[in-house]
Amino acid sequence: MFDDVGVRWWHSDTEEVGMSTMSLRMSDEDSALLRRLAERENRSMNDTAILAIRRLAEQTVVEDAFADAVSKVAERDATLLDLLSR
Repeated sequence: MFDDVGVRWWHSDTEEVGMSTMSLRMSDEDSALLRRLAERENRSMNDTAILAIRRLAEQTVVEDAFADAVSKVAERDATLLDLLSR
């Protein structure tokens, strides 16, 4: 889902791919952490930050799906779960 690194946007009428830019303000400690992670992963700090964002987004999708599944099971099996809890 979030495999390749690089933020891309599409012009729907021309199908051109571009990059968007932004400044990221962080503490010296966070900057040092990002630098260490980038060195460890042998990536640029930019690519490491993008990868971290994508991993968090993917983790959020998985966690939301899990929470939905648990909610459905709890609703569907409420009587059984109540009996088992006694």
